[in-house]
Amino acid sequence: MPELHFEQFVHKRVHKPNGPMMSLWPSGKLQLTDEAARMIHYPDQVVIMWDADNRAIGVRAAKKGEGHGYALRAPGNGTSSRLVSVGCAMAHYGISVEEPVRAAPKLAGNVLYIRLPKEAVNGAVR
Repeated sequence: MPELHFEQFVHKRVHKPNGPMMSLWPSGKLQLTDEAARMIHYPDQVVIMWDADNRAIGVRAAKKGEGHGYALRAPGNGTSSRLVSVGCAMAHYGISVEEPVRAAPKLAGNVLYIRLPKEAVNGAVR
C-alpha cells in the first residue's frame, strides 16, 4: 500500500455577523439581513435614499401608493435576508464598488443606511 500524505482542508469561514448588517454588492443589489429588515418593519417595498455629502446609501419603507418603491424580496435561497435592486441608483449617482461593502446599518429617522468608502463614489449627482 502506498504511503499516504493527507493535507488538511482549511476553508476560510464566512463570518456570520451578530446583529443587523447591510451589504452593497457590485452587481447592484443592496442586501439586508433579517435583523436589518426588522429595523424598518419588513416592508414589501422600499424607497432608495442617497446622501452625497455623507456617501450614505439607504432605504426607507415605501408609503402606500408611492410610485417609486422597489420590491424588497427574499432571494429564495433559504436565507432570511432581503434584497433590493439599486443598480439604477448606483449608475445615476456614480456609485461603483469592486468588492461588497458590508456594515452595520444605522437609522436616521426612518432611513436605514450605510456609509460608503470615498473611492466608491465618482461624480455623484447632487
